[in-house]
Amino acid sequence: SRVWLDKRRIRQIFVKELNKIKDIDEERFADIFQKYNFDEDLFCNYFNENKQTYYYLKEKYQSGELEAYELLNEINIAEELSELIRKRYNLIVYNDENIVATKTSILASILKASDNQVDYETIMLNIIRLLMKMN
Repeated sequence: SRVWLDKRRIRQIFVKELNKIKDIDEERFADIFQKYNFDEDLFCNYFNENKQTYYYLKEKYQSGELEAYELLNEINIAEELSELIRKRYNLIVYNDENIVATKTSILASILKASDNQVDYETIMLNIIRLLMKMN
């Protein structure tokens, strides 16, 4: 059997559900949500927000292309949140920059920091130091 609802009842249900959602500070999140790609858990922990806020923004805005960890290099955040992100994305800090702990990323960061003007022995020592940090 079909259930028929009139416009007034639909509006009542809509208003009731809408009142359950707290006010969302879109101005605070719109730019950052469109720039970075957050998953629900990280977004809620990072900004101390609820799931409704995350899904509202996800429905309204397109997620950004940058990974959320790239935010660490742009703004200062609490060390506790930084650690949460570093663990989730397997990041290490090298020359005050957060990098993914892969051989390729480590080598690229070392070469970038050295301006390609270092000898092989220095590069290997830096790689060994970074690999030790990973363990």
